[in-house]
Amino acid sequence: KMVAAAKLKHDEKRMQTAMPFVRPVQDLFERLPREEKPGGTTFLGITSDKGLCGGVNSQVAKLTRTGMLEEEAKGNSTKVIMMGGKGAAALKRLYGDRFTKTFEEASKVPWTFGMAAIVAEAVAAGEPA
Repeated sequence: KMVAAAKLKHDEKRMQTAMPFVRPVQDLFERLPREEKPGGTTFLGITSDKGLCGGVNSQVAKLTRTGMLEEEAKGNSTKVIMMGGKGAAALKRLYGDRFTKTFEEASKVPWTFGMAAIVAEAVAAGEPA
């Protein structure tokens, strides 16, 4: 428990350090126009590979699953890109045909711009369903 608490404290410190860079991007996304248009949807879920995040991983898998089912009920096709082994394991058994890419063991090293660029290129190259 002490190791997990120390890691959490370290991650919280890094998150607080990054917040000045996140807020302008959040403001930008809030100002962008939103449009509901028919067509495919790609879901990007971010979970952990292992550890003490069971509730978070379950909630991400549940929201991804319900989002997919809602879009498919509207007649739209769906695709899934999942970061983290727990999310992939939770959904692949029933929805494996919708997976286009998974990134596992990505949390072994601290997150960098290069890793984010690799994920962004995979999402952009995947063309929404």
